[in-house]
Amino acid sequence: MLGPAHPAFAHDQLLSSEPAASAELSASPSEVSLEFSDTVLAVGAVILLVDESNTEWISAEPTLDGPTVTAPTDAELPDGSYEVRWRVVSSDGHPISGIIPFAVGDAAPVGEASAAGDAPVSAQDPEEAAETGAIAAARGAADDAAGGSDLWRTVAIGAAGASGALLLFIAWSFRKRNPKQAPNSSR
Repeated sequence: MLGPAHPAFAHDQLLSSEPAASAELSASPSEVSLEFSDTVLAVGAVILLVDESNTEWISAEPTLDGPTVTAPTDAELPDGSYEVRWRVVSSDGHPISGIIPFAVGDAAPVGEASAAGDAPVSAQDPEEAAETGAIAAARGAADDAAGGSDLWRTVAIGAAGASGALLLFIAWSFRKRNPKQAPNSSR
């Protein structure tokens, strides 16, 4: 207890992306690339590229190369607004996600900053990310890939073991408090 305090380590963070948040591109990108502060886990990585009508423009699984996650676009993107919706599992095992708006051609990025100076929609934490059908689908796919039902089974087994250990400790504790009294033969 008297030892020095250690700093708390945060989840990995998105350092950069191609396309960048709120970018206005003159030509369609050939891939989406995300660079994180540390190597993300291979399980559960999802990158979606959707337009305003929720049409998906990436059909290949993302590839991981250290802290970089990439996915190729399906075809030449028509002019319009798009969102990169991503979800990965941080090196510490916690999922992180976010949304990166951008535009191709003369369109404005979806969720672009308003005149009041609001920041575009982008998040590092699942609770902060906008709840959309595509993000929910990405979460479901990542949970399936990560063996979501296996997680609950592991938690249930651990809870049962902890409960059993607690019951044994309580029984042992009562035994120590009420030792059997030896018969009094001296009186």
